[in-house]
Amino acid sequence: MIPAVDDTIRELLARRVPLLAAGGAVTDDQIGFGPPDADWRTHVKGLGTKRALDVCLVDLRDNRRLRGGERTRALNGSGHVITRPAPERLDCHYLITAWSNAALDQGRMADEHRLLHEVVTALVAAQPFVPSEIFAPGSLPGGFPPAIADAELPTVVAPEEGFPKLPEFWQTMGDRVAWRPAVWLIVMVPVLKPLRDAGPMVTATITAYEPAGDWRVNAGGQVRDGAGEPVPGAWVRLERRPSGALVGALSTDATGRFVFTGLSAGSYRLRAGATGAGLADRDVEIPSTTGEHDLRLA
Repeated sequence: MIPAVDDTIRELLARRVPLLAAGGAVTDDQIGFGPPDADWRTHVKGLGTKRALDVCLVDLRDNRRLRGGERTRALNGSGHVITRPAPERLDCHYLITAWSNAALDQGRMADEHRLLHEVVTALVAAQPFVPSEIFAPGSLPGGFPPAIADAELPTVVAPEEGFPKLPEFWQTMGDRVAWRPAVWLIVMVPVLKPLRDAGPMVTATITAYEPAGDWRVNAGGQVRDGAGEPVPGAWVRLERRPSGALVGALSTDATGRFVFTGLSAGSYRLRAGATGAGLADRDVEIPSTTGEHDLRLA
């Protein structure tokens, strides 16, 4: 996720900071993502009259305030329920500095301050970051994570408390690198956890009324074709065994699923069919030991 955030910040700054483009189109070497140390200063000198921005990732922290407990659930092709735990929330802390090759007596500080002001203006206007909107009308880079392509990434621009270790930060950049102001940017990104197979979908629920011992069961399943694909709109009948008396009839939903409700315990026959997909039937006991009542058309 972090390289994708870097790409998004680069695109935003390249497009929306006019001073970077003064004299021509913004080039990749004008926006760096390493530390603003002596090597970076040497790099900037090689840019001639071009201005530059350094976007240094200085810290990563768990955002527990926005961490949720929700899970996403979906069915896979085999009818198993696949779950994904709620993602962790990671705050990416960046320090953005402006760099100009103008001489001090020719307004270098003013030049860099104007550049920083444009940076802040661009970052604030883009909150929250939505990568697909920042790259529009162009396309996202190849391999960009789908999970955040259209997501709103919360951001904080220049928090009022200020970056707490800015003096130590500049001390580590070398004796010959002068202190300069920096824009503190925080971008929150999700850290996705792996999918988990939670097993087959539960297709039966039982309600027992005591002390009479009267049972009422909801029993459902899924109708699939010969290739194992769900069949929406299939007809499904439930009959008593051995009499064949009709208990209920319905159609499957968009995912091929069906549910019969309020059933009493006993022996039943399920029948299903769909035009062009064939027929199926099976005998079931309700409640069953497996809770599975799927049908495969043939």
